[in-house]
Amino acid sequence: MGRHHRGSFRLEHYAEPRGRGGGLEQPEEQRSALIEHLESNGVPESSQNTLADKIEAGEPLESEIKSAIPIRETSTTQNGFTVTRKDYSDGSFMESSVEIGETAPPGAVEPQAIKGCSSTGGSGYRQMSNCLVYVNAPTYSANFRATWVYQQNGTGVISKAWDSSLQVYLGTYSNKTFSITRKTSSGSTPAQVQLKWKYTAVGGVAQGDSAIYLNVFANDAWTTTN
Repeated sequence: MGRHHRGSFRLEHYAEPRGRGGGLEQPEEQRSALIEHLESNGVPESSQNTLADKIEAGEPLESEIKSAIPIRETSTTQNGFTVTRKDYSDGSFMESSVEIGETAPPGAVEPQAIKGCSSTGGSGYRQMSNCLVYVNAPTYSANFRATWVYQQNGTGVISKAWDSSLQVYLGTYSNKTFSITRKTSSGSTPAQVQLKWKYTAVGGVAQGDSAIYLNVFANDAWTTTN
C-alpha cells in the first residue's frame, strides 16, 4: 500500500463495522491490520511498531492525552469535507471530518435531487441533511450520518443521527451506544450526538471508554473526542 501523506483526506478511510477486534482472531493479524492502518494514515514507519507496542501494553498514546500538545495541526477543505488533523511527537494522530454539503437548488424543500450531504436554506435557517461525520485515530475509525439545522434565532438543532459505524484496531470494543444526547443548543452548550464504546487492547488490557461527538451551534458544527 502506498503511503498516505499527512493532510491528504481520503473517503476510503471510512470503515464498515467488522465486529469486535476488527474480525481478526489472532493477535498477529490484528497487529498487521493496525500497522496497515497507521501506514495508510501517514504515520512514519519508525513510529508504527512503537505505537503498536504502547497499545498492547495499555499505555496511552499522545493523541489520547488531553494535555498533549500536537507538533502539527491543520484544518483544510478536501473532497467536500472540513478536515482537521493533529499529529503528535510519538507518531499518533487524530483526524476529524465533517461533510460540508452540496447546495440544493433555490426553492428546494427536500434535497431529493442530491445524493449524500446537502445544504438547503429558508427564512431564518439552513439545514444540513444526510451529512457524514468521521473521526480517525490509531486505535479506531468511527463515523455516522446526521441532519442538523443552523437557526438565526441563535440555536443549533440536531434532528436525527443514524448509520453509525465503528472499526477498532489491535483490540475489541463493547458497550457501544449511539444517540442524540442534546437535541438543541443552549447558551454555550451545543447540541450533541455521541458515539461511545469501551475499548480493550489485545491481551485483555482495558483502556476504558472512548467517544466521539458531533457538536452543533447556530452557525457551526465540529467534532470532539474523549
